[in-house]
Amino acid sequence: MIQFNTLSLASIGPKVEKDAGPRRFLAIYCTSALSGSLMSYWFSSARTYGVGASGAICGLVGAYAVYIWRHKELFRNGEEVLESVKIVVLINLGIGILLRQRIDNWAHLGGFLGGAAVEWFYGPDWKRRPLFSQ
Repeated sequence: MIQFNTLSLASIGPKVEKDAGPRRFLAIYCTSALSGSLMSYWFSSARTYGVGASGAICGLVGAYAVYIWRHKELFRNGEEVLESVKIVVLINLGIGILLRQRIDNWAHLGGFLGGAAVEWFYGPDWKRRPLFSQ
């Protein structure tokens, strides 16, 4: 598991830090780790709760997806990137379902949602539109 987390962090981490900057990256990572751990604690039926880095890494994926979704018109391949993120999320969810004993999907979901929320509310909006359009 450590090798997979290391590879995932090395893959998505630099992209998110480049787009978000080091302070937002830290906010995304820490909030994702906390939200993943809390969701695991609240919803996991097992007696072992997720307190690892994988929830935080899933949060980076969530933040990256929100960033690309909000700015897809600014990228040549925004739709393709979102499609590849969707495939990665679905594959990870499938692996988590198949290996329930070793993978805490609640921590992953909590981390993903935490990272997406931080990017949504704290991330840059290069188009300068209102947060909630009428």
